[in-house]
Amino acid sequence: MRTWRRAATYPVGVRYVNPARELKGMTLEGGWVVEEMFVPADNATGGNFSVGYIVSHPDHGRAFMKALDYSRTFMSQDGVVALQAMLNDFVFERDMLALCGDKRLDRVVRALATGQAVVEGAQWPAPYLIFEAADGDVRAALDAAADFDTVWVLRVLHHVAVGLQQLHRERIAHQDMKPSNTLIFDGTEGKIADLGCADQQGGVSPRGDYAFAGDPAHAPPELIAGQVAADWATRRQAADLYHLGSLILFLFTGAATTPALHEYLLIDQFPRNWSDPYADLAPYLRNALDQVALDLEATLEGDHAADLVIMFRELCDPDPERRGHPRTRAGGGNPYALDRYVTKLDLLARRAGSAATLLADGPQR
Repeated sequence: MRTWRRAATYPVGVRYVNPARELKGMTLEGGWVVEEMFVPADNATGGNFSVGYIVSHPDHGRAFMKALDYSRTFMSQDGVVALQAMLNDFVFERDMLALCGDKRLDRVVRALATGQAVVEGAQWPAPYLIFEAADGDVRAALDAAADFDTVWVLRVLHHVAVGLQQLHRERIAHQDMKPSNTLIFDGTEGKIADLGCADQQGGVSPRGDYAFAGDPAHAPPELIAGQVAADWATRRQAADLYHLGSLILFLFTGAATTPALHEYLLIDQFPRNWSDPYADLAPYLRNALDQVALDLEATLEGDHAADLVIMFRELCDPDPERRGHPRTRAGGGNPYALDRYVTKLDLLARRAGSAATLLADGPQR
């Protein structure tokens, strides 16, 4: 039986003020001016509990702000619990951003300011975070490009790999590394955004007890199937490696790995439908991965093709204990270290850039 909940009512003549939606025109602490509300693209994900704005500052220029929107918690069965969870998420992300700023993680989007705005007539303030302004995410950049630029794609992949490497060295797993969280700055610089789903080893994370905290559409198959390793690195860092491999596939084919695998599986072989031991599903997943790798290979041209296919297969291996570079795994250190992939992607981008320059200049006399 469906239970209907009565909407909140207010005395006649009293207007409910949602502070997160009343910030346009305000001058915030530190001199930030709220210019206009940000309208996300139709295919944007996330942002259900925040409102975006474009802000500006005399010294920092234009930036992006997200203000916490409490109103969604009023529709929850237990509003107090929902509100506490939202505030915990906000505080965690704020603290993670502060840590990344202190550690100078330059491939992770920086927070320029944080605070809370007091709105006249509202019963509570609106906490906010202000971030350096990006051109957009990689999806928007690819859609806007007149021609596919392999050099640009390889550079962005290298930047993302460096960003994950920086996070992992601080024992932070991102957990939601997808195209919409890969932002582009100044046309060519890639950075990782949105630490709201992150998990820090040994720390207290709001989603630390989740099997997977990110977008289910991009989750690794073992976690969808309920195969959750006890070891933190296998559970968390291996998922980030899977997402890096998925980003390779997306940037060259437009498809993410998890839905791409489904194209070559029967419905009862989908990880979410599997109830037998995960080891029995792995052969089907590996066969599907073989087919997806062939699809990727068919889109690639140039000297980088073979290396990218190998990299994709290693990063998206269905078995998290086999995921990553074989030499790194055999080295005795962190099996999910990204150093070799960072080096390889940098080399591929440089080679592709040199080849493109020679081609543009024509034959030399």
